[in-house]
Amino acid sequence: MNGTDGQAGMSGSNGSIDPNNPSAGGDGTNGTDGSNGGDGGPGGNAPPVEILMTLRAGVHPLLQVSVSAASHRRLYLVDPQGGALTVKADGGPGGSGGHGGRGGAGGAGGSGSPSGNSGRSGSDGRNGSDGSPGRAGSITVTYDPQAKPYLAALKLSNRGGPAPVFKEAAVAPLW
Repeated sequence: MNGTDGQAGMSGSNGSIDPNNPSAGGDGTNGTDGSNGGDGGPGGNAPPVEILMTLRAGVHPLLQVSVSAASHRRLYLVDPQGGALTVKADGGPGGSGGHGGRGGAGGAGGSGSPSGNSGRSGSDGRNGSDGSPGRAGSITVTYDPQAKPYLAALKLSNRGGPAPVFKEAAVAPLW
């Protein structure tokens, strides 16, 4: 959250500039400080991701790929002749910190003989810090031996997380 702005000071009272009866002007009051911005919250952690990959043979072979994470499953058909599938298990970005509030202006000094002093302006609040990113999830790829030559069609990303694990095993057609 953003910080709140400080309040402006009040102007000083006016005195008199009558040469026969001079009186000083009142001093203005100080402005209040702005409050600090709130810190951003941490990013969410990525869940573990399970990938199954098999080859659908034919004149033009295609890859059948199943991607599962956090009880969700998606199926993909990938042409290994130039096609690719990108799977990410990166942690979420942290939230942005709030802006600090602006300090209030000092009040003007009142007129008079002599004039009053103006008040001091308040200090600006500091900006909040950004939240830390979430942790990356693990990625496990189980591929059918016939699909092994096409593993490069999978593009995996889990920045800062454990290295993806590749397992060769028989994978039946996915649909």
